[in-house]
Amino acid sequence: MPVIVSLFVLLDVVGMIALVIVVMRRKQHAHESGPQREQRGLSAVAQFQRIEVVHRKIASMFPETEQNEVASLLHSDLPATFGFERLQLALLKLSGGNLGELRRLVETVTSDEGRAKAKYADVIGEAEWPEANRMGEDYVRLLPEEQEPIFRRDLRQYLRWVKR
Repeated sequence: MPVIVSLFVLLDVVGMIALVIVVMRRKQHAHESGPQREQRGLSAVAQFQRIEVVHRKIASMFPETEQNEVASLLHSDLPATFGFERLQLALLKLSGGNLGELRRLVETVTSDEGRAKAKYADVIGEAEWPEANRMGEDYVRLLPEEQEPIFRRDLRQYLRWVKR
């Protein structure tokens, strides 16, 4: 019987240590500044920025009759400043599976004006960080601990979408 009680005490101690570690890590993340937080977000989504994922998303979002045209649009002369597959996924996400909207978005980022104004960065921001993007300067003015829940929500929504 004393062995069982000792085992439960040990499990309680291990559980408390794990809880303290989780809380400390959350606090650490809450005080990260923009570049540190951005790096954490990029590392979470980078594993999905692959051509196989782009093809999987095309197949899941568009009817078979449109998939060749979608692939052709996504292999046009897109800017690759932040990663070719990253922009492709952002375009797919914002298109919502609508070929007309995808055409419009591709035209926006490939036009002379779109290139000059770096519209590809806007597209990526809107796709990956929609809540923060909508808030604009108001998000930047928030304290890091106020930004953290927004960052987490945005990251979760993107990861849910890309994994579907």
